[in-house]
This record gives sequence, C-alpha cells and structure tokens, in this order.
Amino acid sequence: MKTCRFCATAMADNAATCPNCGLSQYDGGMQSPGTPGQFTAPPQQPNPVERQVMRTYRQVSIAGRLIGILVLIVFAAFAVFAIKFIPPILKDMKEHDASMQQKKEEFEKRRQENDSLPSFDFGDIDVSGSFQTLDSDAFYEVVDTAEYQDSLGTTYLVRKVLAKQDAPIISTAVFGDGSETMKASDRIVLTEGEYNYFRYVLPDNIPADAEPVFEDYRAADMGSGAKDAVELLSWKQEDYTLLLNVRQNAEPIGRNSRFKLLFYKEGKLVSEQTGAFLMNTDSLKGTGSQAEISLMTFGTDYDDIAFFYEP
Repeated sequence: MKTCRFCATAMADNAATCPNCGLSQYDGGMQSPGTPGQFTAPPQQPNPVERQVMRTYRQVSIAGRLIGILVLIVFAAFAVFAIKFIPPILKDMKEHDASMQQKKEEFEKRRQENDSLPSFDFGDIDVSGSFQTLDSDAFYEVVDTAEYQDSLGTTYLVRKVLAKQDAPIISTAVFGDGSETMKASDRIVLTEGEYNYFRYVLPDNIPADAEPVFEDYRAADMGSGAKDAVELLSWKQEDYTLLLNVRQNAEPIGRNSRFKLLFYKEGKLVSEQTGAFLMNTDSLKGTGSQAEISLMTFGTDYDDIAFFYEP
C-alpha cells in the first residue's frame, strides 16, 4: 500500500490516480487553495535551456535599445553640427569665390586698359633674331642650377642668379645636336644686388645628357615698381596651403610686380611658383601696410622656401 502524495489517502501500489482526490501521481497536480476537492496543476518552472534563452533575449533587447539610443545621440550631434557650422562654411566659400571672381574681373579690366600688362609664360617664345644678344656676365652671376619634375613628369631647369645691374632679360636655353634644335625661354627683371631666377620648361624629347647653351637678350622695359617694395616677414604651412605674411616698404608696387618662390625639401629644389601682387592681395595700400597671401601647394612636399620680389 502507498499513500497519495497530495491528500495522504491510502491507495493500491499500482494505482495511477488517487481514489479520493483523483489526482495523477505523475503530473505534479495540486489542490486549488480554499477549494476542497478541486485541484489544478502547479505552475511549470522553465528548464535551464529555457532560462538561458530568456536571459539572452533580455540581454539582446537591452543592447538593441542602447544601440538605438546611441544612434539617436549621434544623429542629434550631427544635426547640431550641421545647423551650427555648415552654413558659415558655405558662406565663407561663397565669399571667397566671389572675391576671387572680383579680382579676376579687375585684373582683366586693367589688362584690357593697358596692353603692356605682361604674360609671364615665355616657354614657347622663340626670341632669336628679334633682339640683340648680350653679354650675360655683365648682367648677372649664376649662383645655383637645379632641375626638378612636377607630378605630371614635366622637367624644369632653374638657374638662380645674382643681378649686377637693373635690366629686363629674356634668357633662352638652346638644346641641339646639329640636326634638331630645341629651346625653352623665360623672362625676368633683374635688380642690382638682388637674387632672382630663370625657370625653363624643358621639352620632353631632350636627351638626358644634353647640355644647354644659353642665349640672353635685353627685353623691352614694360615699367616696374619701386625696388625692394615688398619683403617677406614670415611664412607657414597649413595642410595644403602656404601662407605668406608680407609688408610693403616702398611705393609704388608696379602693375607688373610679382613674387617668386622656390620650394626645397632637405636642401633639394622640388618646385617653384610665381604670382602677381595684383591678383593675390588687395591689402598692400601703402608703405607699412601688411597682407597675407594664401597659395595652394597641393602635391608639393617641402620644408623651406626662398622668396623673391620682382619689381
């Protein structure tokens, strides 16, 4: 004999249900509280696998909420940034474009008013036979010669010179072996006691071992400004921009006056750049005035520069 595990009623050993309460001895049933003779099954407890699944679900749910909150925070931060900073940036770009366009229009207007305003690209000019050659040694001394290539593979020859007298000079580098002659020219304005340089754009088919012969001619005097009218006070790099802080020391700055730059990396010439004051600044308005000239130097790796003023 055995007893019911719910109501303790005696029952046969092989009985599956209690004759008194009627509950199965195997389903874990229990009597409803306060209701004699009526019974319900006890609540089923989740097994370990189910508990782990539920725990994982809760963790994933919490993580999802946190990610959603983080996305909202990032989006809100970007919205604040866009509202606060993008309009001023767009405004500055628009003002810069408008300023550059105005300078270009002013330059073109002055160019049309005065036909003597020069173009500084003399690479394709053949001046032989147009002027009388001169004795270069009487006008300048060559202090340095170097070559460099730009990102497109074009080779440039630069001759740095110290002027012995004031004169506008056209210099032509002549390459030839008797069967073919190739030339490259540049024009500069020499100022006695000052450094300057010639820059020649070399043709692609010049032999690597070719040595140029230089022919110099006195160019027409197109008018110039005062000597030493502009000096470089300081310079600095900002990303792909070179900022030049310059000061005007004399008047006038000529309509043809320009600045010229040589760029060096660890003492080696890597590039050069030329610009007209008329195009690059409107802040030099008299002796003692200063201006900042901003130049793009994208693709040029340099750690030093040489500044030249050409009246």
